[in-house]
Amino acid sequence: MNKYALHTVLVIAISLICTTSIKAQSLTLTGNNNKVTVEGTSSVHDWDMVLSQFKASGEYNGSGESTTIKQAAFEAKAENLSSDNSLMDKKAHDALKVKKHPEISFQQIGEVKVPASGNKSLSIKGNLTIAGKTNEVTTPVRVSNSGDKVAIEGTATIKMTDFDMEPPTAMFGTIKAGDEVKVHFTFEFTK
Repeated sequence: MNKYALHTVLVIAISLICTTSIKAQSLTLTGNNNKVTVEGTSSVHDWDMVLSQFKASGEYNGSGESTTIKQAAFEAKAENLSSDNSLMDKKAHDALKVKKHPEISFQQIGEVKVPASGNKSLSIKGNLTIAGKTNEVTTPVRVSNSGDKVAIEGTATIKMTDFDMEPPTAMFGTIKAGDEVKVHFTFEFTK
């Protein structure tokens, strides 16, 4: 379940990078409204976790309708995904294999066209690595570009088993997390 959150964070960070409108500029994640949450289910109740720290970067090129984002990247420490329940955190970190594979990362493939201003829905394609497994993913995002700020929002649905993770269990297997998680993200770049 932590894998999904990290995947979402990566997608969001990439989306943020893809929405700034400044010529040939390196971009980094800024602002105070950045957040990534992961929601999942279990045989007993729904759950959620928050990714507290992450990095995003990319390259913005062009002007007007020919603006693009390329080389978008995201990284986070898997151990920074947490909840209000320390046992749940331990189970999630074990599923994410944080001791052996502490990093979650995303590397954009190709480039995407982004709006010079206004709002647009688009998808970002790249290689996502969670728990030591890399998969090519395409993530839908909504980009809002106004003035000196670019905001990216989206929700990605990820399956833990796609990254060779076993959904966590508790109480001798009587409580089991669902395989699918939803990662909600909001990122803001300041130009």
